[in-house]
Amino acid sequence: MLDFTEEQKLAQGAVRAWCAQRLEPKVAELEANTITPYALMRELSATLGIADMARAAFEKRRGGPDPGAEGRAGMVALTYADAARFEPRAFHEFASARLASYAVPLFVRISPDADLTSTFKLRKIDLQRSGYDPTRTRDALYVRDAQAGRYVPLTAASLAALGIAPFAGD
Repeated sequence: MLDFTEEQKLAQGAVRAWCAQRLEPKVAELEANTITPYALMRELSATLGIADMARAAFEKRRGGPDPGAEGRAGMVALTYADAARFEPRAFHEFASARLASYAVPLFVRISPDADLTSTFKLRKIDLQRSGYDPTRTRDALYVRDAQAGRYVPLTAASLAALGIAPFAGD
């Protein structure tokens, strides 16, 4: 038998109460297509904090902490057979032009190939554990220098110059 936690029971009660108060009176209009469901969907989302939960889940999946900023910093892992072919300035321009400023990766890892499981899934845990610590990987690592408009090789000196603490790890 499925048993819900107290938190789940509270959420269930809140959803049921909202539906009874706000949705049930509108069912006939919705079924007759005289009103659209969008306003009700927005109201439900705002009432239950769904946007905040989604934002928090997104931030949690983005990557490690971004020093001196709210949220988390991202790292992108790119595969190049020859790491010398990576163009730090061109990639910075590409990412900056296509992503919101908060989504442009702070770190870039260049690997010769993707480390996959037997079911062809990326071994993310290993990547997360090695983070941006150059002693934990043979991959080339770069860090974003937004003022220069490019990624620079990750060294203790480049991290210090950008005000980023060394990777603390687990």
